[in-house]
Amino acid sequence: MTSPPAYLTEYLNKLAKDEGFVEHTLHYESGSNHGDGFVAVMVAVTIKGKKTVDADGEDELSLMCKLLPENRARREFFNSYMLFEREVCVYSRFLPMFEKFQNDRNISRSDGFFQYPKCYLAVANAADDHYVIVMENVKVSNYELWDKMKPVDFDTSSIFLQTLGRYHAISIALRDQKPELFKELLDLEDILTAMVELPNITNMMHGAMDKAIEHLTCEDEKNILRKLRDDYKQSIQNLFAPGAAGHLGVLLHGDCWNNNFCFKTDANNKPSEICLFDWQVSCVGSPVLDLSYYLLTSTTKELRVRYTDLIEVYHNSISELLTKLGSDPIKLCPIDELNRQLKQFGVYGVIMAPILLQVIVSDSKNIVDMDSVTADTDNIDMATMDDKSKIVYRDRISDALQDAIKFGWINL
Repeated sequence: MTSPPAYLTEYLNKLAKDEGFVEHTLHYESGSNHGDGFVAVMVAVTIKGKKTVDADGEDELSLMCKLLPENRARREFFNSYMLFEREVCVYSRFLPMFEKFQNDRNISRSDGFFQYPKCYLAVANAADDHYVIVMENVKVSNYELWDKMKPVDFDTSSIFLQTLGRYHAISIALRDQKPELFKELLDLEDILTAMVELPNITNMMHGAMDKAIEHLTCEDEKNILRKLRDDYKQSIQNLFAPGAAGHLGVLLHGDCWNNNFCFKTDANNKPSEICLFDWQVSCVGSPVLDLSYYLLTSTTKELRVRYTDLIEVYHNSISELLTKLGSDPIKLCPIDELNRQLKQFGVYGVIMAPILLQVIVSDSKNIVDMDSVTADTDNIDMATMDDKSKIVYRDRISDALQDAIKFGWINL
């Protein structure tokens, strides 16, 4: 990896002092692999040293640092400044707000939403060009990314859906019990609508849909994507319009696919705990926007056969935490309303599937090198698929469309 920016070292030296180190050294290494992320750069850091001068051994603190890339064109392509500021906002304001709300109601760690890394520092300082989020490195606690080539089973998907349900439940309870706090969420700019105004993003989304259309063999499926392609910008604006979700509006994660959470496994090597990260497109909207995005990008048709069961897992999780928080789930999140919104907002997963699935089915070496972006770049092909990946991609896109039709999310 390249040398870390000087300001990162300054922040980490101060953090080491705040954490009680009287002497320390900083050890840097790359925090991710090629193809794991696109907007930011991850750097793993270990602080090693002593918290008392006469200590026999060393103390260690393992951290993961998120930075903007040095490549300015890469930053500009995605408007990474806006995305980074949003993630800083979530870590510094809203996750602490959610944690306090739960703690005030004596919600235990096992019953509530606490499945995210501890954040030590979150800075978005445009004047000094300092953009950094410093979190605990959950990898040292044996959390690992899910192998995106491996289909997710029902139990693993249920862990995520239970966690997502708890996360969404807090917004619903805030609206019910602390409307002044919930208003702070509503004051957030709709970041997805802002992004679709960027010509580069529109070109990239259109290109992904064109690639999906090219790979499909069924003319009806091609026509669905052609229409979504032509209406892409208006569809996003409608889906994320203020108030569109009514009383079910929640603070979304916004980027719910398998590369944005990791799992810890139990003695039988089965996932048992989860940790969510990457909050850079978080905004307020229907919970279905997170649900449909996840179901059509990160699960397969073999799992979606149990669609009703998966929705039940999610809804039960919302209901259970709402009850424990002191709100009425029957009044605030009835299953009939969730099912209605699934039909209204589920198309979002279809819109996002073409761009995400090409990354998911491709070997890491075939995913675009984001540092190849220059000031003249106006479009990005996210992955160069080999023959095997093309077949998997075609099938996954077709399956997503057929399931969306079956679920009532889109019409032929």
